[in-house]
Amino acid sequence: MRVAVLLTGYATGYTAQKYGTYADLFRHLLEEPGSTWDTFDVIQGEYPRDLADYDAYVVTGSASDAHATEPWIQDLNRKLREAFDCGRKILGVCFGHQAVANALGGASHRADQGWEVGIHALDLTEAATKKTYGHNLPTNLNVLQTHRDEVKRLPPGAELLASSAQTPIQMYAVGHQVLCMQGHPEYFKDIVSDLLEGRALRGLIPEDVAVVARQSLATMEPDRNAFQVMLKTFLYG
Repeated sequence: MRVAVLLTGYATGYTAQKYGTYADLFRHLLEEPGSTWDTFDVIQGEYPRDLADYDAYVVTGSASDAHATEPWIQDLNRKLREAFDCGRKILGVCFGHQAVANALGGASHRADQGWEVGIHALDLTEAATKKTYGHNLPTNLNVLQTHRDEVKRLPPGAELLASSAQTPIQMYAVGHQVLCMQGHPEYFKDIVSDLLEGRALRGLIPEDVAVVARQSLATMEPDRNAFQVMLKTFLYG
């Protein structure tokens, strides 16, 4: 199994020192013995020479807007469409969740309700439980979140797999080939706390949102193991 991680954003100094890059976080969560994981910095224009050389693509989170018109984001959209057309699996998280939607004919925009930060509960749909990777999942799962953009329109042929109280499209699938989610199964609580405090200090996250986020991080736990099993089953199954 060959997996290409498309790196679309850079970790803060805190996260980089403690955990490494966003690609390292995904490798730590999902790498299996015998698999090969390579990282491509798509912000710098790095891609596999031939997209067919990899079995699956993982698209990371980013501070950028997936609906922006920056050249590297437009290039990413084209490459994701190519990977999809040649039958490769695609896993998108946060920015990746939005970018894949855009690439496949959906749409992302700034969220109507603003920032969703901290730990939030997902309500899984019946479609999720019918997936091979969703058979043993509970109907509610907690996941770490930090985003102010969202998928507004699903790509053609996509199925809604989960929603939260604030974000209607939290997770979706396209057949057995694409799985995308808004939350961060690869993060740990201190990563979200670091991002939260940094953005709150700069005035990007309103204080009332920050208070609720801090409370959730102090009193709730993400269902990391459940997401790990689900995503591994998707990638390797």
